Amino acid sequence: MKNPNPNCEGDCRFVCGPEMTTMMYYPPVYDKNGVNTNPDGNTSSQEIACVTCKKRWYSSTKYGKTTFEEIDTTESYDGDHTH
Repeated sequence: MKNPNPNCEGDCRFVCGPEMTTMMYYPPVYDKNGVNTNPDGNTSSQEIACVTCKKRWYSSTKYGKTTFEEIDTTESYDGDHTH
């Protein structure tokens, strides 16, 4: 797993929540050199929490690239994801 908080000055330790993955079938299509030109385009996502600094992130991986979005823990959850 990549570190979602590489600039942390503390001794961060991370806990990963359940991983969810889209389930679309991407049939392999190979060119004349045997390179798959239709790689798996499913997205895997999960929530990651640091047990040391208490920060949290949403993690998303697609085509082998992982991105992290920090969750603002100062906002109260009101059940409405539209704001």
